[in-house]
Amino acid sequence: MKAAVLLDAHSMTIEDVPVPVPEKGEVLLKVHSCGICGTDMEFFENGTYNPPTILGHECSGTIEKLGPGVKGLKPGDRVVVNDLFSCGACDFCRRGLENLCSQAANLGIHWPGAFAEYTKAPARSLFRLPESISMHDGALIPTLAVGHHASRRAPLSPDVKTLIIGAGPIGLSILVALKMAGVRNVVVSDINERSRTIAKKVGASAVVDPSTEDLPERLESLLGSQPRLVFEAVGKPGTILEAMEVVERGGTVVVVGNCFEEIVVNPITWILKEINIHASQATSSEDLATAIGWMAAGKIDPASFITRTISLDELPGVMRGLTAAKSDIKIIVNI
Repeated sequence: MKAAVLLDAHSMTIEDVPVPVPEKGEVLLKVHSCGICGTDMEFFENGTYNPPTILGHECSGTIEKLGPGVKGLKPGDRVVVNDLFSCGACDFCRRGLENLCSQAANLGIHWPGAFAEYTKAPARSLFRLPESISMHDGALIPTLAVGHHASRRAPLSPDVKTLIIGAGPIGLSILVALKMAGVRNVVVSDINERSRTIAKKVGASAVVDPSTEDLPERLESLLGSQPRLVFEAVGKPGTILEAMEVVERGGTVVVVGNCFEEIVVNPITWILKEINIHASQATSSEDLATAIGWMAAGKIDPASFITRTISLDELPGVMRGLTAAKSDIKIIVNI
């Protein structure tokens, strides 16, 4: 089968590799679409744990073959994948915290990913895709699920004054989740004009360019106070510290962006402000099911997120280009 293989940092090629063989409890998927995620970019730029490997985890496809013992699914079923493969048996899974599974493995990191014609996944990690959702749009569902999960890590109310730092796919998915929950006043901060424009379209009450505006002053002007709730969706030390700086005394910061860098900090300001600091990790089955329901009900406009669609053959060149110019919101690879 054809696959985009990451050989090392900045080195990806299209190669012919063996088709995966589904083992007990697994299924073989014919991949239709797969989104490019910030994690994919991180590994492309800096290398991955176990090269050579196949990246890609935000995928939709059809079931090609069932492994031994799989029930309730059949070849031809249209599905989307929960890319964090939980065991279902550890203490965390039994408590409903499958995203914290002690035996978790990730598609595209620990397992060969979906930037390929075929991939395999545990049957328990698959969700049927309604006919009303195209396979192309279905690849956006894992991103929306991340936003829903992040929203559940925060104390929400219609009147809570909220800031989202970062209007990439994750920040926008958080915005969607907050609007679905009835939060009325959500300001979005991003340096990218295209991202800010899309945030307004998705439902932000106001947008801020922190590269040209003083964020704390602008928030005071827009909200009448500092935000009580801040979501950090960039994953950089500077924006994480910024979230702690601008949040109101006694407020809550939810760190959602994956940050791979160390942060040097004196926590006394956090202590004196008595900030509640939460983290948000991946998604759960509930989050995937909710995101599918949103899209099936027509509550989400995928075109607001998806700024480009490419082929698998184009992927290596596009990945190299994205390291220099990060103007896209979500790129979908049609296999």
